Amino acid sequence: MSKKRELRKLKYSYVRNYTLNAELSAKARDWSFKRIERELGLPKIEKRPRLRPIPKRVDTYLNRTADYRSYLTKNKKLQNYRFAVKQSKMQRMASWTRFSEDEQKDMPKELEQLSKDINKANNYKQDDKYGYAVVFYSFIEDKSIKDIEERMTRDKFDGDIYLFNQKT
Repeated sequence: MSKKRELRKLKYSYVRNYTLNAELSAKARDWSFKRIERELGLPKIEKRPRLRPIPKRVDTYLNRTADYRSYLTKNKKLQNYRFAVKQSKMQRMASWTRFSEDEQKDMPKELEQLSKDINKANNYKQDDKYGYAVVFYSFIEDKSIKDIEERMTRDKFDGDIYLFNQKT
């Protein structure tokens, strides 16, 4: 196998294990290690890591992406985050419904923190509904936070409710 091909596989595996995002990893395999470090905070490695499967369980997924989320938050790039949980849209909706039952006692703390970080980045109050709505639609629609925020609007009748425009 050629050195170039091996290097591309190394970068793909490394980025995919860190972000659990196959789409981003496919792009990053053609980046230099300097750009990978600048964009994702990953130092250069020499040995190709074993490719870990993307988990189906949301809590496992959130645990594995904690370092990536903290890096994005620290460097004000949180809008690049995407929930790449290996579930269909219906399974994601069922997961969210399970989280929301019993006054959200099963809601992962990471999701609450993520919504607060989004509100802070957009100069909203920490407990504003905007961040929560963005996290919800990002999780359900399997899109990055940036893509969701571009389509979010306030309801014209009740300015405290946020809507996601799906027709774009």
